[in-house]
Amino acid sequence: MVGVLEIGVSAIRGGSLGGSLSPVSVGDDPVGAWERTAAVFRSEVADADLDAVRETALGAQPLSFALTFPTFDLFLHSWDLGRATGQEVRIPDDVVSWIDGFLRQLPPERLRSPNTFGPEQPAPADADPTTRLMAFLGRSV
Repeated sequence: MVGVLEIGVSAIRGGSLGGSLSPVSVGDDPVGAWERTAAVFRSEVADADLDAVRETALGAQPLSFALTFPTFDLFLHSWDLGRATGQEVRIPDDVVSWIDGFLRQLPPERLRSPNTFGPEQPAPADADPTTRLMAFLGRSV
């Protein structure tokens, strides 16, 4: 999660997006690392030129588009962390709709490739929107 924010900060500062996420050491204070990095991200994005062009896995895009990837990663990995710690995480339905709509327009080779998302998994017929999204993205639900 800290690494996702660092990617966002890097993009705001002129870096590209689209490479693999490198492991980030948070030492013995993961919460503090998260809080510090989140504060830097909030500060940087507040003054960012969202029309500035950045390189992404989908080519040159405005920063507003480029930040889509780290933004939805935060939601998806929050679900992963909740699941790993026995907590139920429900992403707000409007956010699920935004993520789902965005990802379904990607070419399959971009969506289902190494370091992105695995094959769609089955979801119960009565699954809530978060569960359906996570199954679509290859998570066992």
